[in-house]
Amino acid sequence: DSRTIYKHADIGTAKPTAEQQCQAKHHLLDMVEPGTRFTVHDFQERCTDIISKLFASDKLAIIVGGSGLYVDSVLYDYRFPKKSLGTTDLHDLPISHLQGMADALGASLNHSDYHNKHRLITVIASGGQRGSKQLLRKDAAIIGLRPTMPDLQGNIAGRLEQMFKDGLLEEVMWLRQRYTDKEVAALGCGYRYIVAHLEGLLSLNEAKDQIIKSHRQLARRQLAWYRPNPDVRWVNDPAGAYGAAQHILTA
Repeated sequence: DSRTIYKHADIGTAKPTAEQQCQAKHHLLDMVEPGTRFTVHDFQERCTDIISKLFASDKLAIIVGGSGLYVDSVLYDYRFPKKSLGTTDLHDLPISHLQGMADALGASLNHSDYHNKHRLITVIASGGQRGSKQLLRKDAAIIGLRPTMPDLQGNIAGRLEQMFKDGLLEEVMWLRQRYTDKEVAALGCGYRYIVAHLEGLLSLNEAKDQIIKSHRQLARRQLAWYRPNPDVRWVNDPAGAYGAAQHILTA
């Protein structure tokens, strides 16, 4: 995931708990400090290396996401430009400015990406190139979970409440003592709006409402990314995903 790579950002990124990590080996967690640049290309290289080592040990690799570009960069062996621009100052620019930069580069972006600041920065940093997508890896299969919209929205709201019960507010306060507000806010929308709350810009309920709204928008963008992919086998619930995985492994 593009966020669970960061150290100390546990609750707000829904990072697997210590108990869950004992049940199955997880990789690419707690890789870098908040504020450290970690690109999709970095993710691709490290993930591909881990998969190769797992296969060499006759072990199965399961990629769970999440961030469409990050997952697809591994599954479809994206070829990224060797030269890229830095992103340090791009995060400070308004989205309208970023859109103008993307237009100037002649970047090909769909409507969702054009209004997604993170995607705009990624494309601009790569010189306007999204990366060259190859065919799906021969050793890969993709299962997509597509719950009903009421279930999805209920899960988003329920997960946020659980995060606060688990100490999300306290986690953000702890992070602010060690990193800048800019670095903490960049960890995700949950962190961004809680920082705004702690700065007195939003009430706690307003922050929660903004987080839920952002997570719903993210879920729609993720579905829009994966929906056109003919390689995805869609299921409606976790039981369906388990059945599809069993079928793939025993076919």
